[in-house]
Amino acid sequence: MYTAYRVELKPSGSSETYRGNDQNNMSKSYKLTYFDARGRGEFIRLIFNSKNIKFEDNRVKQPDWPALKPKTPMGHLPVLQVGNVTLSESITVARFAANEAGIAGKTILEKAQADMIVESLTELITAVFNAALSAGRPDKVPAALAAVIAKEGKTSLGNVEKCFVANNPGGSFLVGKEMTWADICIFNVMNCLSGFGQDAEKILNENSPKLLSIYKCVAENPNIANWVKTRPETPF
Repeated sequence: MYTAYRVELKPSGSSETYRGNDQNNMSKSYKLTYFDARGRGEFIRLIFNSKNIKFEDNRVKQPDWPALKPKTPMGHLPVLQVGNVTLSESITVARFAANEAGIAGKTILEKAQADMIVESLTELITAVFNAALSAGRPDKVPAALAAVIAKEGKTSLGNVEKCFVANNPGGSFLVGKEMTWADICIFNVMNCLSGFGQDAEKILNENSPKLLSIYKCVAENPNIANWVKTRPETPF
């Protein structure tokens, strides 16, 4: 027997609602709470926006976080409220959003393949965030990220490319015949690096050239492109 975790998260900072056309989700309400940054919340925002799914983008200002923290299920953000239920952990929330959007994979096997890729890339983006934050000064960030890209980036992107070639040869997407959250994850990681002043296309060309077309395909998706163009301006 499972008990739903319910908390009340009061709006903080700016909050916008995005409306979509997916009739299957019209009766549900989604409220994503994260800091006023891209960070670990952007992957979820990209997934929802890829299918024009309506959600409330609740952005928490840093001064409001200490009072909000004990009200969250796991003591950190992002969290997603779905009606009366609150979900936590960024990849859990992203996976849920992908299932709601219909981009988690068409079969159980495709879902497992997409999950595998997302988990691998999550290790890379965690290393990127840690390097950027531990650099201390903005002028030291490029060197810190270069070290991550040379080590974790080369391995992680290379492994994803290897899976792509082995599991979906000749395909336009990492898994199956349509865009999944795994493809969006590639875009999100590289878009994050771009936000830190890195050349995403150059990094892919040097480490995993077969992934470049996937990155570009997601970037050119009309819904994704519109979100990237109109989203709130934040440093990262």
